[in-house]
Amino acid sequence: MKAALRRMALVLTAASGALPCAARAGTVGSLGDSLQISGFVQATYQSASRDVNRQIVGRLFARDQSQFTLEAFELGLDRPAATNRRSAGFTARLLYGSAATYTHSAGLDLGPQADLTQAFAIVNLPTRTGSVQLSAGKMVTMMGLEVIESTLNPNLSVGNQFVFVENFTDLGLDVNWTIDSRWSTRWRVTNGWDVAVDNNASSSAMGRVGFVPDAKTNLAVLGYYGPEQAGNSSDPRYGGEFLGSRSFGSHSVTVQLDQGRDDAVSASWWGAGVWATLSFNPSASLALRADVVDDSDGARTSGALGYPAVGAQQLSSLTATLNLRPVAGILVRPEIRYDHSDQAAFDGHHEQLAFAVGAACTF
Repeated sequence: MKAALRRMALVLTAASGALPCAARAGTVGSLGDSLQISGFVQATYQSASRDVNRQIVGRLFARDQSQFTLEAFELGLDRPAATNRRSAGFTARLLYGSAATYTHSAGLDLGPQADLTQAFAIVNLPTRTGSVQLSAGKMVTMMGLEVIESTLNPNLSVGNQFVFVENFTDLGLDVNWTIDSRWSTRWRVTNGWDVAVDNNASSSAMGRVGFVPDAKTNLAVLGYYGPEQAGNSSDPRYGGEFLGSRSFGSHSVTVQLDQGRDDAVSASWWGAGVWATLSFNPSASLALRADVVDDSDGARTSGALGYPAVGAQQLSSLTATLNLRPVAGILVRPEIRYDHSDQAAFDGHHEQLAFAVGAACTF
């Protein structure tokens, strides 16, 4: 651990000289004409009313009870592909910190607190009304509102849907077709959910159709299909998702609905979440989230992240996060969260209350 922290300190020292916190996240600098450097550093403090072995049950990131955590240092390199002509580019994201412990894909191991979350090449082919982008490599999931990069999420912590009913990353081929200003579609063939090396003899597929009826509304439906259990190439996991958002001036509301089944383990699940973001001014906003995941056969939550091994479980949570930007490039987020389970999942209780605060510098 000490050696890892020393390596981290060297990386941060080197980065701090060249990459000061910038006024606009993700655009701090470039090398040559088009290579862009971006990223963030985030530390958190978290404490809950319950814990099991000094771990906050159900948390994916920042799990250590009543402790400060170096949650993430992300370094990103991008050479964007222009969408109005034939062009090529790439994206790469290296994540270091406690968050990387839980994003690993099987078959790609950079160490217990490091992960290459994305590394893919892009080729853009323009069309008469839009463009087609072909990407090959490791990419983050197409599912859901929330992402691995915490500073891009409405809330400090990620919700139950992100943790239990979505995959984190894919490795394969992606085709993203922007048909026109209102319609888009995206299709992906991969090795499977969160595997860099396939764990069976069949590939998996995921597709998404997006529709923008007006400037304030975004709608998307997604489906997935493919065997995901190790050594089982015939029994698929399949399901769908709806994601819709609507803005109201500087405020917005997003709804996410998920349904899934895995025939290999004869299990089904569903999830629902609502986010509301209230923006008071450019420096302050409030993000509210309510979610529920029904794991009716225990396939997604049983024995996971400190939860007891049970045959069925329904989880829900309410979260409020204040997003403060006191100076350019700095994000401070105090958060309060209530979790409930229909099982005695939180050290013998059905609920827990937690407080956390995160501080991030984006560049």
